[in-house]
Amino acid sequence: LRRQRQMCIRERFTEAMLVKELEDKGVGRPSTYASIISVIKDRDYIQNEERRLKPVELGFIINDLLVENFPDIMTTKFTADMEEQLDEVEDGKKEWKKVLHSFYTPFQKDLEEAEKKMKDFFMSEESSTLKTVMPVTRGSFTSKDKILEISTFIKSEILSDLLKSGEGI
Repeated sequence: LRRQRQMCIRERFTEAMLVKELEDKGVGRPSTYASIISVIKDRDYIQNEERRLKPVELGFIINDLLVENFPDIMTTKFTADMEEQLDEVEDGKKEWKKVLHSFYTPFQKDLEEAEKKMKDFFMSEESSTLKTVMPVTRGSFTSKDKILEISTFIKSEILSDLLKSGEGI
């Protein structure tokens, strides 16, 4: 997979090129582009190389894990469609609970499967290859300590409140 990826790498994005690509795909808003770039830099998924954004090993690993475990939502089409649905909620054209339900029901199944598959990841300092040798339930993955964070469950405050209230989604 890595060899294929390296052979197919096109010219690297500058920050401006990435913003243009996000705009063209209907992802994000002008107010969110800086934070998107900031997050991928702060998490050490990319580095600047001659003013171009170059993915690093951690970025490839995280991307591969997310795409493998959440293929339906790890696309620009999904993101653009979800943003459109949220705009319709804001405009009163769609009910937010229905939008949340249509997302969360399949996502919950994917999340449960991913949790089973990804519960034992460890990054070896020496080889920088992913190994399944050390169970991790909380932590962080940085280039310094090489531990991948695996959260056990992801819930928003709204979803948590709905589940507690018994309303459901």
